[in-house]
Amino acid sequence: MDQLLTMLKLMRENLDIIGLDIAGDYSAPRISDKIKAIISRLDHPKDFTAHNCSADLISSVNEQTNQLILQEIFS
Repeated sequence: MDQLLTMLKLMRENLDIIGLDIAGDYSAPRISDKIKAIISRLDHPKDFTAHNCSADLISSVNEQTNQLILQEIFS
């Protein structure tokens, strides 16, 4: 997160930002077929999982992260 915020600060200081799209919030995977399941396993780190986290915790982490990003962009 620190690296992302540093990068955003450098961008804000050196570029004219005219738009922003915050993407990447965690949501539980919904996989419809075997091929997509294989791709999903390749695309997600094995050392982190949110399977045992409550929906409230996941939502809270997503919201806190988005707030930090917005604060850096608009500070």
